Amino acid sequence: MKSFAVIRSTSKLGSSFAQPGSRCAEAYRSSLHRPRARLLAVALGVVFLVARSAVGQDAAPRLLPGELPIEYGRGMIEPKRFPTLSELMVRVERKEQAPALTFRFYGDQHNHYAPQWSRDGDALAVLRSDIDAHTSKIVLLPSLDADKPFALYTGVDSYDHMFAWSAGGGRAFAFSSTNEPAEHENIHLAVLRGEPRPVRITSGADGKTHAAIWTDGPAARVFFSAAGKLQAASLDFTRLGDAARVEPIGDGSDASWSPDGRRVAWIARSPDAESGFSLRLHDVPRGGDTRIYSAPGMVLRNPTWSPDARQIAFYGRSQSDPAWTLYVMAAPAPADLARAGDGTEPGQTEPGTAGRPIAAARDARAEEHFLNFGPAWDPRSDRLWLFTQPTDQEYYPLRWVASDGSRAGEVPYVRRLTTACDVAVNPDP
Repeated sequence: MKSFAVIRSTSKLGSSFAQPGSRCAEAYRSSLHRPRARLLAVALGVVFLVARSAVGQDAAPRLLPGELPIEYGRGMIEPKRFPTLSELMVRVERKEQAPALTFRFYGDQHNHYAPQWSRDGDALAVLRSDIDAHTSKIVLLPSLDADKPFALYTGVDSYDHMFAWSAGGGRAFAFSSTNEPAEHENIHLAVLRGEPRPVRITSGADGKTHAAIWTDGPAARVFFSAAGKLQAASLDFTRLGDAARVEPIGDGSDASWSPDGRRVAWIARSPDAESGFSLRLHDVPRGGDTRIYSAPGMVLRNPTWSPDARQIAFYGRSQSDPAWTLYVMAAPAPADLARAGDGTEPGQTEPGTAGRPIAAARDARAEEHFLNFGPAWDPRSDRLWLFTQPTDQEYYPLRWVASDGSRAGEVPYVRRLTTACDVAVNPDP
């Protein structure tokens, strides 16, 4: 089963899709062959289990010997009760994909967007649009069975967004906020251990966004964009009151840590070059920087590493075309970066180290309001999940595509979820 979180612009938060083996069904599957669990978060406030076929349910479910009915403790959307083990096993045998279960795991009077799973797959963060205050807040669920979430900076009218969990694991996170007397936008850090208590780690009037954080014990390294320039800050979580050591990287933003913490992919901008956008890799141990892709007239954003660190997905479009395409390319190994040198194309100087990107999905829906929200990798690294633009229907199709573009599929979902816009796949395989 796969699990997802999907968020839509209603006052309900989150939806999840799961295919057979979802964490929600594991209680009665563990005595069999334990399935691989995945969770998809779709911007909405409900959770879907995506199985291979839809299930018809009797009024009185038939249970296997020793099986007990599951009361999940959340508002069921469709179907009205949790499927039995027999129903889940039947749909595993079928090829067709369809929602198995949709349930609401949180809702209030606000709208919720941009779900992001923690690296361990247990906690979930979303953005909350506070309707009355006309601002944005960050909501954290330590787990899907938490009694209530934590909301950051609720007592002030700050604008909080650009949330990022630590790519190095754990519960540390970074985000952008205007919570200071001068209302300048700076980077704030915290740890989800009990109620979070964020600390501002940067200062100044130039807006700071697109934080990407890596933690290793008490040490933290944060890449962020300050007025269009990529910078890196090094700090100690045990002394967050001390000034962080900041170094410049280059003109650009959209930093993304590799799963091993050795490389950072980012989007550089060079107004004087033939192409204003290029995809670059920063070698963290040696400090080198290498361009791996650029194309004349192309706008690039949101590089995102595959879980196995072998591929990088990103959005791209022509400067004259508003439609985004999802691209995937092979990621050069650290040794290839060292041989390529600064400012070169590894695919040209070292044949086979990096190829041209593949257009995996055209007309992808890249959310324009959440610029740090990128492509959603499956934990197996063989496919990506995305919403595409609606055609003749009034909802955004939820689709998956193989990373090499060879295969694709669509998963239908409840038509009431007509404005779903963001999908995040649980990283726990």
